[in-house]
Amino acid sequence: MYKKILVPLDSSKLADMILPYAEILAGSLNSKVTLLYVCETEEEHHLRVHQFYLGKIAELVKSHIREGHPDTKAAGVSVKSVVITGKPSEEISHYAIKNDIDLIILAGRGRTNIMRRLMGDIADRVFQTTGKPLLLISSKPYPQPHSLQLLNRILLPLDGSANQEAVMLPYVMELARKLHAEVILFRILTPQQQLRTTRRVEVVRFTKQQLDSMKTEAERHLEDIRRKLAKTKALVHYEVRIADDSAVEIANFARERDVRLLAIATRRYAGIRRFLSGSIAQRVLQTTDKPVLLVKVPD
Repeated sequence: MYKKILVPLDSSKLADMILPYAEILAGSLNSKVTLLYVCETEEEHHLRVHQFYLGKIAELVKSHIREGHPDTKAAGVSVKSVVITGKPSEEISHYAIKNDIDLIILAGRGRTNIMRRLMGDIADRVFQTTGKPLLLISSKPYPQPHSLQLLNRILLPLDGSANQEAVMLPYVMELARKLHAEVILFRILTPQQQLRTTRRVEVVRFTKQQLDSMKTEAERHLEDIRRKLAKTKALVHYEVRIADDSAVEIANFARERDVRLLAIATRRYAGIRRFLSGSIAQRVLQTTDKPVLLVKVPD
């Protein structure tokens, strides 16, 4: 599931901030890592410089993996560097598909609006084209960049869909087992529903009795999932909350519990930006500085 990891880089410090995540994942999951630099046409005359730079980074990454996982198979982990020419989003996508990449790690959100837009465009196009899981890293560094604590608490928002659970749980639980991470299954219930009439759409709030019943049922369902996952020996628990704004509640909960990774389901066919426009997932991406794992869930 995480056998091949692709890490597109440029020469900015922002992109280099994603390397600790690649090192931890590769060392814990015994993954093969490819560092990729896409040299655009106007800078082709610097091709050798980029090759030298990326080669040095690959050596450094491999050294960090060995230092962080001295007692595992990580001592023989594969880290290679590849420099190609072309347009970044197109070449990243082409390389990921051609080489059957399992996970792409991208610097997904920057501090400025311009950086957010540029990186969002690349992530959107890569996700549309490949459908590969993306790990999007913000520009905010964590205090222990080479510690397993970097990803030791995972928040998985669920909506009760069996399809979503079937896709997301394997990805999350493999991380939990290999990283010894805590997993929080999170369900948010909205206190109202929309009812369409012949003339308009009306918003009807649930009664307290209805909400209590819905919460009990949601907790029962999450407890069933927790029991099924008990054999993995991962620490799994759950929480159900009632909130008007699910995106705000997810972001607040992640901050309250010091969550280190948000695992969110999305769709491929319309792209991250267009599909999620105005949706919970897009708003979470806009408001949180936590790393986000985006995984395609088929319709």
